[in-house]
Amino acid sequence: MPTARWCFSTCVVDGVIYAIGGVGGATKVEAYDPATDTWTKGAALSDNRNCVAVAAVGGKIYAFGGNPATWGRPLASVVEYDPSTDTWTPKADMPTARDFMSAAVVDGKILVIGGEHGDPKAPEHLATVEEYDPSTDTWAAKADMSDTKLGTSTCVVDGKVYVMGGVLAMRGSAIATVEVYDPTTDTWSFAADMPEPTTGGPAVVLDGKIYVFGGLERGGGRSTVFRYDPVTDTWTTEPDMPFVRTTCSASVVGGKVYLIGGSATEYPCRPFLATVWEYELQP
Repeated sequence: MPTARWCFSTCVVDGVIYAIGGVGGATKVEAYDPATDTWTKGAALSDNRNCVAVAAVGGKIYAFGGNPATWGRPLASVVEYDPSTDTWTPKADMPTARDFMSAAVVDGKILVIGGEHGDPKAPEHLATVEEYDPSTDTWAAKADMSDTKLGTSTCVVDGKVYVMGGVLAMRGSAIATVEVYDPTTDTWSFAADMPEPTTGGPAVVLDGKIYVFGGLERGGGRSTVFRYDPVTDTWTTEPDMPFVRTTCSASVVGGKVYLIGGSATEYPCRPFLATVWEYELQP
């Protein structure tokens, strides 16, 4: 990646991975094409967005909140990026300003989950869930999680949202809890805990299974790979990555996972990394 960074977000449009914001590249937009193993630069964000959440719907990318400075007051603003025109457009603000949250897409709508907001010296940690509809540029409140969480790993399988790990308070100990949100009933339930408490580990879906890569717990970063089967509600531990990584991103293109950036250490997560690793399931 051209810019080393951590606590940024990625999403995929037309087979290209877009890396947006983050500490070390708070206004940067950089696009990776796995087919050619090349990077290009996109139009910059108009303001810094550390610890931002992004999601793609209908060929457009939506960037939610984030932090304009290191431990500044989180943002409520939302901006839309059109890769076809390389332009940004302001959208309706989130009802709740936040950073360190996650985002998930279900049926063309985007759920923004957890995080923190308020005074950075005494932030309020959130269980709040809000749903954004890109087709109408409107927001709706949804059922809260069971507890406040930030730094979670989030994936969607069969229309349900899996929110894994995270911490209950900034710089607190990681948790192993897994909560599942059903948008059809606006309800939460619990699934089997992760094998170990983890936060800051990106997650993806491959062949209907969820994979969580790295992350951290007190004592430093992880090289672990955990796999979850939603059908059997069971976790297995896969072979470790050949490196330690936390607060990086993970995206799937062509059945392969691309792990990008992040750090190998606990906060303050230095040095920032620009490396890209490819992971492929073995037959």
